[in-house]
Amino acid sequence: MKVRGRPWRWAPRSPSWDQQGFSKLAINSTQAASGLVALCLPLVLGRLSEKVGRKWTLVACYLLSAAGLVVLTVATALWQFYVFAAMNAFLSVPFGVGPAYVMDVVPREQAARGVSLFQTSNWAGNIGGMAAGGLAAQRFGIAAPVLCSALFPVAEAEPCRGQKAQNLTFAASPHS
Repeated sequence: MKVRGRPWRWAPRSPSWDQQGFSKLAINSTQAASGLVALCLPLVLGRLSEKVGRKWTLVACYLLSAAGLVVLTVATALWQFYVFAAMNAFLSVPFGVGPAYVMDVVPREQAARGVSLFQTSNWAGNIGGMAAGGLAAQRFGIAAPVLCSALFPVAEAEPCRGQKAQNLTFAASPHS
């Protein structure tokens, strides 16, 4: 099987990285940097979310990850990919701070349902977004889908902005 004219490898590189001549070591080191940042973030942002509020912590994390995607589209040097990797690590924060925010805004009797819907929607969005992004990248190239994907974290931050607790209850059938 061939991917864009070269034999398939287990760790294929993005065409944009190939065009710029980055090695697999450089690519993997950016992923390692992202992992290190993601490892430290829950410790810092958990405490920060209690000081400034979970809502604003989530909004800031979503907006930072959107900015990281914009950085990715214009990145040409390795250090810019490191900046993207660090900013992209902020997408891991909603898995920790998000359920706490849901517990704050959802009525206690719907808390279990609210947290499970929040977590499920994150995973469903990741799976659907990656599938759609892959198809779009094949059709339109890398830059356009990545720029469009920068809008999604902004859209995720929007429900947090100015909503009151009673407006964030989850739609439930009268029998649930």
